[in-house]
Amino acid sequence: MSKLEAKKALCEYTEVHDFPNYVKRLSSNFEVLAADRLIKYEVIVRLPFNAHCDVDKMEKILLNLLSNAFKFTPNSGHIVVELTHEEPSTEKPRGWVQLSVKDSGPGGPEKLQSTIFERFQQGDEGKLHITLCFPMADCFTKDFPENTAAQA
Repeated sequence: MSKLEAKKALCEYTEVHDFPNYVKRLSSNFEVLAADRLIKYEVIVRLPFNAHCDVDKMEKILLNLLSNAFKFTPNSGHIVVELTHEEPSTEKPRGWVQLSVKDSGPGGPEKLQSTIFERFQQGDEGKLHITLCFPMADCFTKDFPENTAAQA
């Protein structure tokens, strides 16, 4: 049984200063590939803010989403990474962060959208865009806190 299945894998939170810059740095790993394949590649971030997250898990998730986007996007296609957030408020004391990866590839069918973040799931037809929306202090996978929302 894996650590995740045994519920022994814990998040190791770290405060990431200038979280948008962190996302831009991770996303920059794909700039050469985008240029080689004539893919219009955009990384849209706004004002700097700090966030607490498990850096290792965040890196794995973002790089996996981008790897899949590039894998299934045709040459001369389009990929957009967009990061938005809302600071903590009285209504939402923890604030939230939304990270979207959208592409012009075929994606997956609607029937797979509810299982796309389950381990070992893969789709091969239809169109699917992934958006992660989570409280700023939560981990970033479905294997962790259940209040993490994944929308497709």
